[in-house]
Amino acid sequence: MSNARLRGSMKTPSGFLLNETTISNDANINFGSSLITDDYDLYDVYVKNLIPATDNVQLKCRLGVGGSLSTGNTDYSIHSQVWGTKSSDAGEGDSANLASDNRFNLTVAADQSLGTGDGESWNGRYRFYNLRSTTFIKGMQGLDSGGVTSNEYFSILRSSKYVGKYNVNRTSKVDTISIFSSSGNLTSGTISLYGIKTWQNYTNK
Repeated sequence: MSNARLRGSMKTPSGFLLNETTISNDANINFGSSLITDDYDLYDVYVKNLIPATDNVQLKCRLGVGGSLSTGNTDYSIHSQVWGTKSSDAGEGDSANLASDNRFNLTVAADQSLGTGDGESWNGRYRFYNLRSTTFIKGMQGLDSGGVTSNEYFSILRSSKYVGKYNVNRTSKVDTISIFSSSGNLTSGTISLYGIKTWQNYTNK
């Protein structure tokens, strides 16, 4: 059972810290309508030292309206790029495009996964924009990095970036962000939610 700590919209350099959840063998981490409101223009999700229960799985995300998550096979689109180090001097890189899927992929399935080996963990920042708009297309941008150990590479560090588009509910306000693994639970780590106001809206409130 995760341990969620509400911060009462505490102002930080990253925005207003709305919620900090310590993961403890959770199937998913959800931020709902009490947190995703009209008060903020952007929402950032920070993942720190996340470890899954199952090795070699991917981190996923879904959005929802009225507490109901969108799970249709064409509800999400994403472009991702990954690069990193190898045990040799050579680097590695890859990219992936999905015109339609039933969730955002927060890891590149072909080359990037969550691990359970010694020293492995996942860290990232995922920014969601236009969630509360009834006019503009909603989307997500992500930057993250994970350490991986294996016999092939010994030890590598991979970084990646993402752009995702939410293909449904353009005229409805999103009030739910759900983070989960492609298989099994999330064992440990921290996931935090920040709200960000644009300068114009910040000065008007």
